[in-house]
Amino acid sequence: MVYFFFKLTRPSSLLAPEDEEGSRLLVAAEDAVDAPEAPSAAVPKGLSFLNGIALVMSLQIGSGIFLTPSQVAKNVPNPGCGILVWFFGGVLVWTGVCSFIELGTSIATNGGLQEYLRYCYGDFVGAFFSWTWVTISRSASMAVVTAVFAEYLCKSVLPGPTVSAVAVKSVALIGLWLMTVLNWTGPKAGADFANKFLVVKLGALVLIATSGMISSSMGVGDGTATSPYGWFGTDPSLPQTSLTEQISQFVTAIFAALFAYNGFESIGFVLGDVREPARSLPRILHTAMTVVITGFILTNMSLYMTLSMDQLRSTDTPTISFATKVLGPVGRVVLSIVVAISALGALNANIFATASLSVAASQRGYFPKLLGNLHCSSQADEELLLDAHGRRLGRYLGFLITQFSRLTAPSRWEKKVPVYAMTVNAMLVSMYLVLGTYDGLVTFIGISQYFFYMLAAGGVFIIRRKDSNAGEPGRFRTGSWNPIIFILCSSFIILRGVASNVSHGIALCALALVVFVVFKSRFSLGGHVQPVSLRGAGS
Repeated sequence: MVYFFFKLTRPSSLLAPEDEEGSRLLVAAEDAVDAPEAPSAAVPKGLSFLNGIALVMSLQIGSGIFLTPSQVAKNVPNPGCGILVWFFGGVLVWTGVCSFIELGTSIATNGGLQEYLRYCYGDFVGAFFSWTWVTISRSASMAVVTAVFAEYLCKSVLPGPTVSAVAVKSVALIGLWLMTVLNWTGPKAGADFANKFLVVKLGALVLIATSGMISSSMGVGDGTATSPYGWFGTDPSLPQTSLTEQISQFVTAIFAALFAYNGFESIGFVLGDVREPARSLPRILHTAMTVVITGFILTNMSLYMTLSMDQLRSTDTPTISFATKVLGPVGRVVLSIVVAISALGALNANIFATASLSVAASQRGYFPKLLGNLHCSSQADEELLLDAHGRRLGRYLGFLITQFSRLTAPSRWEKKVPVYAMTVNAMLVSMYLVLGTYDGLVTFIGISQYFFYMLAAGGVFIIRRKDSNAGEPGRFRTGSWNPIIFILCSSFIILRGVASNVSHGIALCALALVVFVVFKSRFSLGGHVQPVSLRGAGS
């Protein structure tokens, strides 16, 4: 089925051999594929330093921080250990960030991890990453984020303590497609909304952190101030666990925290659109990580100070429990709306970043050319193709495809917006929303993501060996301990995660096998490839 999809979306499958005009379009389309070597051709440069910070922080401050505190609490014995989990997770991510800065300033183009892995390990690893990221990691994450948006929005406006699953999924689908259509209008529109969403997200963290600490100091709540066990005491009524079980629980808690911190790597998917990437990337990532780690720790401290461990462990919506106790009914509604907007902002940033990855993958041949708008060389050629072959798709399907192509043509050809990639991504997310369940998804997403993060961090040493300019003065170079620490810690949590969830490892291996079959049919499994571009700090 996957192989057939590739064949179906190749221009040759749409053109009859005897069609001279179709053959001309085929040659033009193939030339269009070969011409843009750098994936940055997908969208025009125009993301400022503020846009970059907003994009990274919008991805990190999404639904995770408003959901995973409960998952962390379920897997730690006391509030102090919970704060340590958030601190350790933040430090681990920051060591990875330092590695990604060196990678990003060396290979400054759209595609992010795909381009890093492709250069360091070859095309197969780049293809495997792209398929995993788009079909599993990002799609599942976006489905969770969209569901959180819908659930919090429904709880803020609908009566009753519970909301039907049909209502939540319906609102989620509406929100998903509205944000997708918004991003059809151009990358600048999505970036501008990211800036506005960022203000709301930071406001939510500040509100929770300050109101919780003030309320706790006034004796409101059931948290650490009134608990006989304080920050590091453990309830003796809890069941005793072995060291192996404690390690597994700690790894599960770490995965929950890492899910909230995810998003730092996504600036690399649109790095080719960032102004002065060699100068901006370190500032963007270090600024974002400082704010996010501080905000997450203060927010969790506030939750632990106002809610008991039992209260945190018994809910999947800790923010609503917090607002009900501290802010009252009106505050509960207001904070629910703020969380919904925050999740919507994370969805917006994910749509833009994932579409950019899909375009880069299609330019490499990993994905169908249609996703990168490479099926024709120009809008005029596409019109000829639609006129000549639209009828072959059937009366109704042909009409829908033709009208959609013509409606989105200005965005695709003039603004270079990857409309087809965004649309396919929205379809995948819709499938997860309608059919999927989210038990265990956080761990599954974490295993798949940190496997590739670990490989990318190891790529720092490969780039240093291959790039003759790596040691030049002024070139950004992180301390070697950063990728080493990140690789060792990531290896440990991945192995423990797979040991506790064997089915997740099997699923990832099955996807690798599918990608291998598709890749083998289209490429040879050769050695390393050269990067799109290597840039020094002064470029």
